[in-house]
Amino acid sequence: MGDRGNIQIHQPEAREDIYLYTHWTGSYINEILALGLAKSKAVGRLGDPAYATRIIFDTLTNCEGEDTGYGISVGSPCDNEHDIPLVYWSDDFGKEPTVIYNGVEHTVDAYIAYWAGSPEHNEAVALWSQSKSFAGKLASMGGSL
Repeated sequence: MGDRGNIQIHQPEAREDIYLYTHWTGSYINEILALGLAKSKAVGRLGDPAYATRIIFDTLTNCEGEDTGYGISVGSPCDNEHDIPLVYWSDDFGKEPTVIYNGVEHTVDAYIAYWAGSPEHNEAVALWSQSKSFAGKLASMGGSL
């Protein structure tokens, strides 16, 4: 049981990609990533892969720090049930990444506008933004929106 998903991160000059894992919110991985990217951009850290990756992970976990439910793996995802968006930084430090999803490359602004700004995703974004525990909210609603 669960709703497993991952966000793939490619940092400059890295030999292996990083995967940020969620056990309970895989269906909303694109909305969560869009919010993390928007937060990174708002604080001027989108061009800094280390900070931006941490901000994306904090958004994924809502900074809850539980001992289960989230994880980080290197090289390949540990478990997955959904298509994986890739945040890709080139080797040019300071430049914004692109997001590749289902083989299509997007600018960060276009990805945020679609996944965090379009009406079809507003309910998930609003719930995530207002909740300290998105997974808890989902569970209380029977596991889905």
